[in-house]
Amino acid sequence: MKNAKVTIEFPYDGAVLNRHHGDETARGLKITVKGKAAPDTEIDINGIKAFCADGSFDANIELKERFNTLKVSSGQEQRIISVIWDKNSFKRYNFFIDDNIFFLTEIYKKCYASIFESFYLAKLKEFNTRYGTKFVLNIFFRNDHEPFELSQFPDKYKAEWEANADWLKLAFHAFSEFPARPYSEHFPEKLPEHYELVKEQVIRFAGERTFCPPTIIHYYEVSSPASLKYLKDNGAAALAARIFPEAAEKALTNIIYERENDLFRMPSDFFCNLCTVEQIKDLVGKLTSKTWKDTIDIGTHEQYCYPFYANYIPDHFERMETAIRLVTEKGYKPVFFHEGLLGNLEAVQK
Repeated sequence: MKNAKVTIEFPYDGAVLNRHHGDETARGLKITVKGKAAPDTEIDINGIKAFCADGSFDANIELKERFNTLKVSSGQEQRIISVIWDKNSFKRYNFFIDDNIFFLTEIYKKCYASIFESFYLAKLKEFNTRYGTKFVLNIFFRNDHEPFELSQFPDKYKAEWEANADWLKLAFHAFSEFPARPYSEHFPEKLPEHYELVKEQVIRFAGERTFCPPTIIHYYEVSSPASLKYLKDNGAAALAARIFPEAAEKALTNIIYERENDLFRMPSDFFCNLCTVEQIKDLVGKLTSKTWKDTIDIGTHEQYCYPFYANYIPDHFERMETAIRLVTEKGYKPVFFHEGLLGNLEAVQK
């Protein structure tokens, strides 16, 4: 947050801060606000005075609410930023899978007795049994590779979906795989209509507990303010961002709050289909070495599990399990990022 006279270097505007950023007590989170201003000036931060002798200042401030406003002033200059307290934060990870439609087509065509006769869902269930992993499957309404739409999927498995809804969710991703960047370039105003199509069908065949708001949209961007508001009004609390501010990362935060959209934003840390097993090992090591980083967002894409897909990855499940096993070994717990503050339910309690 810069201008000619006052610069706030820490915290970043909209930063989500946890116990690693200060001293946490039952009452609040004590942090040190740091910045720069003209030499030999007095700084006021929420009524606390600090003297800027050499061009730098710092002051200890206690955050007592989930959303906190910091007012930093020097003479006539004032800067106001928002800071969020991730109360009683803990190490946690979210696992999402994009572009899902093949497994639904498969179950429909083969008329399985159980959804877990699908090798794809069976493997996810195996990971859940072994590691407790929770999965959000971001789905399309239409299969662009062969004739199939969600409206064709039967409701005979509804009880089975509901029985597994504590770890397996279905969320809206887009109407279909093509075109790319649907809600930023081609038909941004269509998102609410497409969302309702998917939601209606998921609730019909899998029940309300199985459907959840998305934390990532197909190709990330949603250019329509009305569509962003629609997502917020329909339960979306956080959305992944394709480009995350470098300044936020330098200020030791990987979650920021957008006041204009009333949404949290975070990066997708990596996609398993884009990384080899060795690269995943290296990435997880680097991510978990950031002691302030309590949340990890892991993603991949359904199609790379299927041998008939042109870009099939034979070791795709191994890549997924490597990521899950390593974050589990590092103490990260499986959560759904659409719940609470990126999986931290206590942070949103009064």
